[in-house]
Amino acid sequence: MAVGDAFGVPHGTVFDIGVTTRDAISRLRSGVDPVLAELIIFLYIISESSADKQHTKADQIYRIGYHVLQPGVLQTALSSGPVGPAMTADYPEILDYVRMMNPAEFKGDFLLSHGDKSAYESGLVFTDTNFFDFFDYEFVHGNKTTALANPNDIVITYEKAIFFFGQSNPLGKVIRIDGEHPMVVSAVVRQPDSPTHLRFHYLIPLQAMNGYLASAFGPFTSLRSINYQTYLLVDKNFDPEYFKKRNAEEYVLCTILVNQQFNYMQQKDLGYATEHRVIVSLPQAERITPQWISGFREELLQHTHVAGVSTALRNPLPGNMIETWMFPIEKSYGTEETVLRIAFVDPDFIDLYNISVIEGRNFSWDHPSDIQGGVLLNESAVRDFGWENPIGKTPLG
Repeated sequence: MAVGDAFGVPHGTVFDIGVTTRDAISRLRSGVDPVLAELIIFLYIISESSADKQHTKADQIYRIGYHVLQPGVLQTALSSGPVGPAMTADYPEILDYVRMMNPAEFKGDFLLSHGDKSAYESGLVFTDTNFFDFFDYEFVHGNKTTALANPNDIVITYEKAIFFFGQSNPLGKVIRIDGEHPMVVSAVVRQPDSPTHLRFHYLIPLQAMNGYLASAFGPFTSLRSINYQTYLLVDKNFDPEYFKKRNAEEYVLCTILVNQQFNYMQQKDLGYATEHRVIVSLPQAERITPQWISGFREELLQHTHVAGVSTALRNPLPGNMIETWMFPIEKSYGTEETVLRIAFVDPDFIDLYNISVIEGRNFSWDHPSDIQGGVLLNESAVRDFGWENPIGKTPLG
């Protein structure tokens, strides 16, 4: 395996330790998302890499990665947000954690601007406020104690400070993200001359992400949002071989529980039919217009063996990636921001998959308002919202 930097360039070999967390096992016992347990968490020791040896605590820092076993084998040096906190809470030899996330890898570059200076940037990274407790950097302006103290703080590299502000002291100056999110420069640091995989030009406190990225990436508590580089600080007496052996026993238990969960899922009524249904993925091309899709649909319906056709923006069935948006939800005690998984489907989807509508009605081609803003909720969503009579409510704001 190899450690990759923030932009996906591999650096050096690493030492890995396969572990699972008690948190994952407890979630399995409660029946929460069994597929997530079909993974091994790997710890990459920073000091074994050819990069980042300059950090004082390098020998005590490991990075978490996933080795996903189901539904297909995947090795990644990314992890979900709750894993670092869970491992720190579960294992006394793990002293602390810090997470980094570069959203440009998933959503594209950000426009950063100050006055008449602007640039599209990919090196904007969100991180926990203790980043500089893990990693050593030379501060040109500011200090590590206050660098990420406020949600609207932004730490910039010396290179970017020169670009935006010249030779003047930029502390307290404002840089806007995408023209609307003002961030206050709290520190300027130099990137090290030695090799590093911690590549960034801007650092922002992770809690600031809630303001304008949670709708795209979900909350920190989501185990499905595998978008973070997570680093662990272990004590000086940490024994990787003992740690690996101890956690192997937990992984065996985890595997047994997963098999039980999959057996249960195979026998459980999922609430929709899948036999004799074929999903066709269309390419993302300019010629795939709504008119083209309508013609393709009519052509399919001409075949005698095709009983029905439906279209969806993505495969909305469980186990597939679909849209996640954050919306204000009306609850009994007021309004609460809630992340919703949104499936965009046409009025034929429900009938095609034999999904039962237990209250209200299905979408209809005869009701244009359905196409403009109709919403169907599943029973889990209604329970989570605390709604007794959901018909007529407006979950999407």
